[in-house]
Amino acid sequence: MESVAYCLGEFFSHASSWRHQTETRARDYQALAEELALVKEQTNDQARRWLNQEAALQEALKVVRKAEEADNKKLHEVGQTHTELLTKVVPLHEEIVELKAAVATSKTKMATLEERCVTQEVNLGKVEADLAIKNEAFDTMKAELIKQLAEKAGALANMEKELSSQAERSQKVEKELFGDVADAFAAGFEEALSQVVCEHPEMDVSNYAPTNHVVEGKVVPRDFSVDN
Repeated sequence: MESVAYCLGEFFSHASSWRHQTETRARDYQALAEELALVKEQTNDQARRWLNQEAALQEALKVVRKAEEADNKKLHEVGQTHTELLTKVVPLHEEIVELKAAVATSKTKMATLEERCVTQEVNLGKVEADLAIKNEAFDTMKAELIKQLAEKAGALANMEKELSSQAERSQKVEKELFGDVADAFAAGFEEALSQVVCEHPEMDVSNYAPTNHVVEGKVVPRDFSVDN
């Protein structure tokens, strides 16, 4: 019985420890899954913002190019009419200077926009690489956790079988011991009763039995009901 109690204690101790480990790993797995989902959502949002920004930059670049084309066209027209507008050389010259300055500014803006587009593409590539690494780590941890859970479940099932077998053997031994004790008690009682009859043959021992006891000075049958 002590061995069975010890085995039960060990079993529940190990089962509690394994359950705690399993719950801890499950929480870690859930936290990692939530973190990965958050990272994916943040990455998608960032990517969408970058794509929107890139689209806006492309539209702005188109506008700048159109403005440049318009400015160049206007410069060409000014050159063609230069002879006819010789009397207006000074105003036209000022206008040409302003247009050239606008063209230079437009080119600077276009270069800046192109540089920003390249930077956004590089950042997007880094984010995609980092997300791939985290996905791989997540898959590895998930596979390891599933493997450990399967091993723990197998060990727990084997221990339950062993414990059940030990319990059955213990019950069998208890029944055998109870039968041996009852037989020994009955044999001892019969031997003692035989000795009494031998010493006092005149005594009536028909009311004596191993299942009787003395109550209020009388020998009465023992009540073996469940309530008592």
